Amino acid sequence: PGKQVQALRINSTRGPFQNQKFRQAFNYLMDRESMLNAAYSGLGQPTALPWAPASPAFDASYAEEFAYDLDKARQLLAESGLSAAEMSDWQLMVNATSAAFVTSSQILLGSLSEVGINVTLDMKEGAQAVAANQSGAYAATFGGTGNIQKFPTRLTTNSLYRTNNNPVFGEPHPHPEYVEAIARVNNAFGADVQPAYDNLNRVLVEAAFGIPTNTFEAALIVAAPNVGGFIADIDNLFIGRGLGFKK
Repeated sequence: PGKQVQALRINSTRGPFQNQKFRQAFNYLMDRESMLNAAYSGLGQPTALPWAPASPAFDASYAEEFAYDLDKARQLLAESGLSAAEMSDWQLMVNATSAAFVTSSQILLGSLSEVGINVTLDMKEGAQAVAANQSGAYAATFGGTGNIQKFPTRLTTNSLYRTNNNPVFGEPHPHPEYVEAIARVNNAFGADVQPAYDNLNRVLVEAAFGIPTNTFEAALIVAAPNVGGFIADIDNLFIGRGLGFKK
């Protein structure tokens, strides 16, 4: 239940990413299976939404609807009206301290090249990458999204997904339909709840400022066969009170 989600974080106030059709093409440019297997050893599952399976808003059908499809990506890129030069006028920022983000970025570069988008990697280390991530000083970059297994609108604790004082987008928020969808979930009761989740999911893939790729574990526990009693809390953090040796 404590899985996080890797997503391509897009600053939709910069360069070609201001174009919605261009952003939407990235829903189909993600080779999610390859990223999961190469970057996370297959420990997770592909997803096109920013939810772990334990989330009530999780919908596995989106991973099928937005599966890797270069032809659909090309169609949206053509509909964007952008030139090849405009579509390539940005850099993919990479947190160089994360092997998973580096690997995912390299896979995405291959997909982009296939559709005629040629960009370079902007490698940043440690604190430099964190500072850029939290201030929106990037065009696009891979990052992790947490707190998503507790309640869907906890998503807004993540810098990219904040509805107020968003450090990436600034004010006013450039995606009012997303802000409204979050408010609808927060105010939904009874029979209105599931439609509110469905609406939020559709808004997320259409706004396309965050392109999820796969779930992953925040931490892995490895133990000898004769050790048991492991407990994880809702954040997948280790609780050791029940730890002991098996007979």
